Amino acid sequence: MLTFIASLLIVPGIATRVTGLSLPIETLTPPSVPHSNGGVALHDGKVHVWSGLSYGTRITDHEVYDPAADSWSTASAAPSARSGMAAFELNGNLYSIGGEGPGSASFTNTVYRYDPDNDLWTTLNPFPVNVWDPQQAVCNGNAYIIGGRRGYGRTYGDVWEYSEGTDNWISKVTMPVSVFEAGCAIYGDKIYVIGGNHKESEATGEHLRIVQVYDPSADSWQQIDNIPVTPWGAGAVAGPDGIFVLFQQQVLDNGALAPNPYAYHYSPDNGQWTTYDISTPSDVRYLSPIPTIGAKAYIIGDEHDSASAYVMSIPEPASLTLVLLGGVGLVAVSRHRRR
Repeated sequence: MLTFIASLLIVPGIATRVTGLSLPIETLTPPSVPHSNGGVALHDGKVHVWSGLSYGTRITDHEVYDPAADSWSTASAAPSARSGMAAFELNGNLYSIGGEGPGSASFTNTVYRYDPDNDLWTTLNPFPVNVWDPQQAVCNGNAYIIGGRRGYGRTYGDVWEYSEGTDNWISKVTMPVSVFEAGCAIYGDKIYVIGGNHKESEATGEHLRIVQVYDPSADSWQQIDNIPVTPWGAGAVAGPDGIFVLFQQQVLDNGALAPNPYAYHYSPDNGQWTTYDISTPSDVRYLSPIPTIGAKAYIIGDEHDSASAYVMSIPEPASLTLVLLGGVGLVAVSRHRRR
């Protein structure tokens, strides 16, 4: 068990710093192989993780984690090797959209649906465009794919809503600033996209501190208070009173990467960022977009050359337990949620 200690300093009007809190991290049983930048989704209390990069090679392996037993089992392999796909659970089925693979520079708009009850993959109608490293979210029973890239090159701000009944995608209003590899979480029936990388071309890119909020009911975007520092590979998860953003590295003003010893909590009620001292494990360096489903959160398969698993508890005001399983994605289940 690793324990990280923090201290508290409150400064009205700017990011406050929570201290005197212990953030324990416990190591869990890792998956059999790494699943860096693969798919992850929660179904029936178990976490499914498939494909991704393993020791530099894209794989089709599909593993299922049982938190109650701290153990893994195997399931039917994905139809094709991918990394950087969108992944989510919707009405009992798991979806895998786009990504890169099987080889490098091979980008796709393929859509696969997995039926966990029958351990069966099915190919559906293709996504409207090739998509790689987008943000994804399921909000009020609807699935959304946001931003990302279509291959090496610029980012796109497309927003697509999935119509499960017709197996088609509906174009929505584009995001203000196109990004990929951003943190993504749902709070108060809105989708928060935090940070990310914006590119006008493959040769140019900029990591951002901006927070963009999508309201599906109004099909509209707004930008709110920036995160205090520039995240690299952020993950985000909603708690009962706001959103936590976790990342192991930050981008400095000169473009260099530096260790990030903090977690950040955003309260939509007052627009306040709170900074927690924390030491994210060194092998959890990339946290992909996070689908949220309730009170625990799982991150699986961070580095392509190692498999790791952690459970991390965050104290009040978050009242949330995060289970980190190495870096593919995060599924969260909140114990209670303020409306």
